[in-house]
Formats: sequence, C-alpha cells, structure tokens
Amino acid sequence: MIHKVNHGDIVEYGGNRYKAVGGYLYLQRKYVITAKDVLQKLCRFYGIDPDAVCRQDRRRRLADLRTIYCFCAVKVCGLHPREAASAIERSRSTVITSVKRAATYSEVDRVFAARLAEAKALFM
Repeated sequence: MIHKVNHGDIVEYGGNRYKAVGGYLYLQRKYVITAKDVLQKLCRFYGIDPDAVCRQDRRRRLADLRTIYCFCAVKVCGLHPREAASAIERSRSTVITSVKRAATYSEVDRVFAARLAEAKALFM
C-alpha cells in the first residue's frame, strides 16, 4: 500500500527510518560513520597499522584487508566510493573494482569469505 508523505516526514518501514525529501524517501543512518572510522575499526580488529594499508604494498594480507575495507565501507556502511577511496589514498574506480572483487573472492576462497563475514559482523 502506498501512502502519501509530506516533505520532511519520517517513515518507518522494514526496521529502517526514511526521511521524505522532494517526493523521495532517503534512508537515515542510525549513526554516522566515516571512512576513517571504518578503516580504524578493521585495522584494530586485524592488528594492522592503518598507515600500512595506505601504502603501495602488494602483500596478500594487506591487499585482502584493502578489499575487505572497500566492501565494508561501500556495501555495509553505505559510504560513497569517493569517501572510501580518500581514506586509503586510492581512486574511486579502484574502490568499485575492489567491491566487485570481494564478492567474487568470497564465492571461491573460503578463508577470504570467513574474513569478510567477520568484518561485516563488526558493522552490523
């Protein structure tokens, strides 16, 4: 059933809160999280220095953490890829590619899928 909403109305649906602006409903975040917060939380969980993630290091552990960070920042926390990219000093297209790569890796690699599930649980 569709209800008419006025500008500025708050609508609860499916456990989420939406705000009506200009005829569209926008999801309201329950809490505001920044890209740096996501990076700090993941680095603390995995025991890695956040500066090491920003470097041009291609070691498997750091590359996987960057991929997991991109997925969590964009898909789980709802940040824009540009915001996520600025935190790890990469481009927006790199973040988008990493999000796709995380979905592909999780289907093939069980260890990566377990790490991704642990990381997603941190932000739920």
